[in-house]
Amino acid sequence: NPDRAYILSDRENELGITREEDAIVIQVPDVAPDPMNSVVVLEFKGRPDVNNPPKITTQHDIFIHNTNVSITSERENIIIHYTLDGSEPTIKSPTVTGAIRLTNSARVSARSFRDGQPVSRFVHADYKKVNPRPALTKIKKMPGVRYNYFEGSWDSLPDFQSIDIKSKGVVPNFDISIREQNDFFGFMFEGLIYIQEEGIYSFYTDSDDGSRFYIGDRLVVENDGLHGMSEAAGSIALSMGYHPFRVTYFEKGGGNQLIVSYQGPDIAKQAIPAAVLFYQK
Repeated sequence: NPDRAYILSDRENELGITREEDAIVIQVPDVAPDPMNSVVVLEFKGRPDVNNPPKITTQHDIFIHNTNVSITSERENIIIHYTLDGSEPTIKSPTVTGAIRLTNSARVSARSFRDGQPVSRFVHADYKKVNPRPALTKIKKMPGVRYNYFEGSWDSLPDFQSIDIKSKGVVPNFDISIREQNDFFGFMFEGLIYIQEEGIYSFYTDSDDGSRFYIGDRLVVENDGLHGMSEAAGSIALSMGYHPFRVTYFEKGGGNQLIVSYQGPDIAKQAIPAAVLFYQK
């Protein structure tokens, strides 16, 4: 706690100091002695000890079978207590001694304590156990990605299904160099992506201007709007096998670029290679 508290314009009259759990409460007058100088001064001996709440982290906020959650703090001489049901941790709650393994959906809450008293606010994070999206079966496929090319002026992604197609064909990957002009155009890419192992996969679009990435009808990455190169990401649980995808992209003016990447079990983040992209015959 502070040794003293006072208003800068009235140094002689000390303010009352109390503590409510992790908060320091300063009792100030209803009216400042000097309305133009109402700064409250806190005097400490030694180094003030400011405790930020613990950090709750894991690779994804969804999981298929289990996941490990890490709860850490940069502060010294504290104990972190946690709960898995969303309730506020108390001194009687379990103590963090290492990674917490989840096998079911949970709201993980955590709070820092010292000498039996809370010294931070409590924080929480939600983790959901999910079933992986099933892969397609009995498909006839060919290497490459189908594309539809459009021209027009948009401030956000249009409904390409309702717009006349300027040209269409098949490309090895998400190649926008086949455009017929450098501004006022859009693409819709559709195909299948081969997933080599069941797991949680993150997808990314880095684009100028807007883009979206879908698996089936589910929007995974939202990166719409007018902007320079900007990356957005999303995650989804997938079974091993072939999954339908759709990428939409538009360019109004200025630079134009689209990069579609992924990351998953034993796959470092990388542009999606043509070797895993197909289309249905």
